[in-house]
Amino acid sequence: MAISVEFLRNQVNQLASKDQAGYSTDREFNDNLVSAQNALFEYYYQLFEIQQQVVDALMPFIKEQTVLTPLGVGNFPTDYIHRLQVSYKFVKNKGCTTSCKCGNKCKPNAPEITVYPVDYMQTDEEAVVLSSYIRKPSIAKKIFRHTFKNNKIYVYPTTISKVGFKYLRKPTNAFYATTIVSTPTGDFRQYDAANSIDLEWPVQETENFVDLMLFYLGIEIRSSQILDFVKMKQQQALVNVPQYRQQQQ
Repeated sequence: MAISVEFLRNQVNQLASKDQAGYSTDREFNDNLVSAQNALFEYYYQLFEIQQQVVDALMPFIKEQTVLTPLGVGNFPTDYIHRLQVSYKFVKNKGCTTSCKCGNKCKPNAPEITVYPVDYMQTDEEAVVLSSYIRKPSIAKKIFRHTFKNNKIYVYPTTISKVGFKYLRKPTNAFYATTIVSTPTGDFRQYDAANSIDLEWPVQETENFVDLMLFYLGIEIRSSQILDFVKMKQQQALVNVPQYRQQQQ
C-alpha cells in the first residue's frame, strides 16, 4: 500500500501549525518532497550496500526487464540506479535431429530453458578473463560474464543477444496538486486528486517522511537514524537541503 500524498500534506500541516511554524506553499511542499525521497532512498541504498540485501522499503523499486545486447552491448534502462542481477536464458530445442531417421515424424518436445547467472567482472580484470582458457566466457561451457563501460552493458560471449536485467529503479516523484475553487465567500485551494501523484513507498515509511518534511521546515519532533543521516550529509555539504519556512502573517 502506497503513501497518500494528501494524507502526508495534511499531517505535515497539522504538526507544523502546532509548532506555530506556519504552512508551506504547495511548491515548497513538492520541492521538499523530492528532497525527502532522495534522502530516504540514499539512506536505504547505503544499508543495501552494507548488508547486500534489499530492505523492505526498497522492494517497490525492484524491476526486471529484458535488455537487448546486439553484438554484446546494451543500454541501461532509463530509470536504472543499481544492478541486482543479470541472467541469460539458454534455450535448448528438443526434437528431431539431423541424424534422426523418423522422416521428420517425431513429435517435438517443448524446448528446455535454463537460466544462468551472468557474473559481473571488474573492468581491470576483463583482459585476463577474456584471454583465459579456463575462465573465458563460453556458451558451450555455460560461462557468462558482464561488465559496465562507457555507460553501456557489455556481455560475454558477445553472441548473447539479450539478457535479463534486475535492478533498483528511480522512485517516481510524488506531487501534491491543488485547484482554485470559487465560492460566494471567496476563493480557496482544494486538493486535486486527478493531477496528484501518491508516493510509491510502503505505508510503513509515512513517519519517516513526516519527520523529513518537518525537518525541512525547521521542526524536529523526534530523533531518528534517518534525520541523523541527513544532518551528517548537510554537514559534509554533500546534500543541499532546502530550508523553507513561511513567515506567519
